[in-house]
Amino acid sequence: PWGIHAGGAQIPYGPASDGTSFLGRATRGAGVGSQIGAQDFEIRFTEAATNGNTPKGWRAFQDGAVMNVPFEVWNIGVGTPNNTADDIRLVPAILDNQDQMVFDMGGDHAISGGANDPATDWIYFYHPDADGDGNDDTTPGQAGYESFMFGPGDVHTEVFARLVFVCFNCGTAPPYPQGKHPDVGSVWRITTLKPNNDGDVFTLNTGAYDSDGDGTPEALGAEPKDYTGADSEELLAGIGVSPNPYKGASAYEKSQLIDEVRFTGLPETATIRIFTLNGTLIRTLEKAGPGRTLPWDLTTNNQLPIASGMYLVHVELPGGLEKVIKFAVIKKRVHLNVF
Repeated sequence: PWGIHAGGAQIPYGPASDGTSFLGRATRGAGVGSQIGAQDFEIRFTEAATNGNTPKGWRAFQDGAVMNVPFEVWNIGVGTPNNTADDIRLVPAILDNQDQMVFDMGGDHAISGGANDPATDWIYFYHPDADGDGNDDTTPGQAGYESFMFGPGDVHTEVFARLVFVCFNCGTAPPYPQGKHPDVGSVWRITTLKPNNDGDVFTLNTGAYDSDGDGTPEALGAEPKDYTGADSEELLAGIGVSPNPYKGASAYEKSQLIDEVRFTGLPETATIRIFTLNGTLIRTLEKAGPGRTLPWDLTTNNQLPIASGMYLVHVELPGGLEKVIKFAVIKKRVHLNVF
């Protein structure tokens, strides 16, 4: 019947700034030195620690006394949930709602509409600072925890606040049949999403790109495919100019002063030559790379804008394939409204 939530929360989830949700109550320190999102954590229910001492909690918000609790709190690092060698034991601070020096359940939690879902005392996670240097301890083990509970040590970063265990449909008043807390031996693991950190390396492998669209990825650096038979007919039929005719503008243009059309349906390698009707070559474009389109700004090889009229586009592909496209252009009249 047990679940985990935040004490005082009224709604299940929400922004961290609203103060009424799990995020608003439990992650109040996130972003200010918080370990949330950088580490994972466990709450381990046990009656006695491995060193023979009963686990302790710190009544930080009442009298600062140390009380017995039935669990241990650990920072288990990143990506090593089954390797305890790098775990760091944290200091649990307890808001003892019944003020009886006992970790038990109090009133109903608002997470449900019923009145029979009691919640435990509130738990806060703190990283120990055994040497008092103002930094979190990073040495694995429980020396920092022991220094705080039994010696001169201190605490530093608050990780989570106000966590409670909620028992659904467990009664409206003690004694509760299932006990005062989750069973001894149960482990609650909190796994958080991780940010990118210095030293992270991402490798992108583009060697499996299907450049010619035949359904078979080419190896990186492979030679362009030669098309034959039905493949060549299908490829040539798909090559065109967009828009055609060009009527003063296209959807590709981002400025009134820049014209643009695109040659579409192209393979990885192609040579495109644009001629006037009298056979004068005005522009040559080379395509060598992935993608199926190639832009043209309607200028000549000398970067002069072309005039309105009819043009012939000659597309040459590997293997001797060719296609000729008639292309019509109606240029727009430019009106400058900014001087």
